Amino acid sequence: MASTPKKTRSPLESLNILRELARQALLVWRLLLDQRVPRVLKLIPLATLVYFLMPIDLLPDVFLGLGQLDDLAIIIFGLNIFLRLCPPGIVRQYRDQLGSVRATPPEGKAPEEHPGRIIDAAYRVIENVQPEQDQS
Repeated sequence: MASTPKKTRSPLESLNILRELARQALLVWRLLLDQRVPRVLKLIPLATLVYFLMPIDLLPDVFLGLGQLDDLAIIIFGLNIFLRLCPPGIVRQYRDQLGSVRATPPEGKAPEEHPGRIIDAAYRVIENVQPEQDQS
């Protein structure tokens, strides 16, 4: 059996992951403080925090690693649900303010002028045809 080589992350990729986590946390914080976000939605991050601090877990912390994974999964799930249910325009506004976290563009690609504003669509070229004029 051939084993697949394990892909290791470069320090820059790890740094970008940490930056993205910090950016997401700041985004959630700003949404929690925004008056336009319904109060009911703000209960979701609060509930995830309560679960994290609660001494009773789905998987007890005595199982080394597994006990912490359920806490992490609940936090990620709760914050993801919160971001998906918040009004998209408000989320987009704060994401634009926070900007892109990419420190360097991927190899062979130019940095984006407007991060997060990509239009992916099919197109066709129409020749510029001049309409015929009546000669009366």
